[in-house]
Amino acid sequence: MPFKRSPKLSYSPTRARAKIYTRKRPGCQRIFIDDLLGCLVEKTLIPETPPRDRTLAETGAPRGVCLPRFAFAMRKLRVFLVDDHTIFVDSLQVLLETRAEYEVVGKAGDCTSAIEAVKSCRPDVVLMDLSMPDMSGIEATRQILAALPRTRVVALTMHKEEAFVAGFFQAGGAAYLVKDTDAKCLFVALTAVSRGERYLSPALAERQLSEYLESNPERRSQRLSARELEVLRLIVEGRGRKEISALLNISVRTLDTHRTNIMMKLGCRSTAELVHQALRANLVKI
Repeated sequence: MPFKRSPKLSYSPTRARAKIYTRKRPGCQRIFIDDLLGCLVEKTLIPETPPRDRTLAETGAPRGVCLPRFAFAMRKLRVFLVDDHTIFVDSLQVLLETRAEYEVVGKAGDCTSAIEAVKSCRPDVVLMDLSMPDMSGIEATRQILAALPRTRVVALTMHKEEAFVAGFFQAGGAAYLVKDTDAKCLFVALTAVSRGERYLSPALAERQLSEYLESNPERRSQRLSARELEVLRLIVEGRGRKEISALLNISVRTLDTHRTNIMMKLGCRSTAELVHQALRANLVKI
């Protein structure tokens, strides 16, 4: 029976702007012809009928259009869980299995057995706790990636210290999550690492950004008052305390107070460091 062009447009499972062709009688098969891909995709609407490959003559598609067998097959992300708390691991497994795109292929309560199991089942992602009884999760990550470089390791831990974060990423980790994060962040992180990206827990990312802004001299200079900037300029010019106090018509004690506040705001410990940072960040014009 020939196909007719459907008056309604719908989304394509592969790309947008797909044309939908269907037969007149209900319960038939729909053929999605993707304009962008130039290929034909098939989906059976009859559940009791087993799927089968359709030829171009059966579909009525134009010549040169191929029919992929993997049209509606979706590969699941294979996840391995490593944590010494059994209740937490079981709950995490239930959470992941509520989503069709994830498959938990194994779990372990210590790093030694986890490394051997991961080498055997070769998962896409390993969710790793960093505090394990027999070995550090960072060292386990290093050994797993040495054996399986394409596996992505995601830390799911309670540690928020910078040493743990830096050590994990230096070992080759792909994402770092703290356990007080929500499920949405976990799914976002898994999606990111599956695309070859890195991910940092939002709470840690915000803290890192704040620390960067605090350590940035140009950012810190915005907190200096007009009088402090004037004092800083005279210090950079090499003028002495009495000369600066006379030029600004302030007492030496007030000058020392301004100088102390400037050094605290810029994070400097000496006058030489203060002058060097001011010149490097172009805080004053001389």
